[in-house]
Amino acid sequence: MIKLRKSATVAALAIALLCPRTALPASSQGSGILVVDRHAIMNGSKLGTNIRAQIMADENKIQTDLGPEGTALQKEMDTFQSQSASLPADMRASKKLALQQGQAAYQQKIREREDLIHGGEIVAGHAYLAAVVSVVHAILLERGASVVLDKSVLADSVNGLDITSEVIRRLDRQMTNFKVPLVKPPADQQLLATTVSHGSHR
Repeated sequence: MIKLRKSATVAALAIALLCPRTALPASSQGSGILVVDRHAIMNGSKLGTNIRAQIMADENKIQTDLGPEGTALQKEMDTFQSQSASLPADMRASKKLALQQGQAAYQQKIREREDLIHGGEIVAGHAYLAAVVSVVHAILLERGASVVLDKSVLADSVNGLDITSEVIRRLDRQMTNFKVPLVKPPADQQLLATTVSHGSHR
């Protein structure tokens, strides 16, 4: 079985969403705190679900496409190891080199496919984050609050208005899906943020 590099997933790409260091700009009219649960938004919104499903499908496709080749290579290696002692030295060395080259080429195929998925995760992560922040900021302004924080950073005793459900409801109306591309990761991920459209992708 192919051991894929662990996916970052969009949730990880947006991990800093609305924490104190990246809180949305304060409103001069209010001093209240609004609260969101970023994990609930990712898991409960149509956009988050759609993006995660595409990434998982791309990862599964690597297994489907390249799994048989990996199994065949492993069988060849097992056969070689069981027979190597009986082979002439020159033939043993030649066969070993061929197997090593085959495994290296196979691993390169996997890395290239994983890189394309990772690049798509970055693009999707920026699109997701831009859509969520747009919705949250609109609610912040409407309610005259000064800051929006993630639920995970607050103590139980902190009073705040949880707007998670409202964020999900509005996000589902604004943007329900985003086509995750298969692209190489950008050299500068920060530049990519300016290329993401805030428009609807229904």
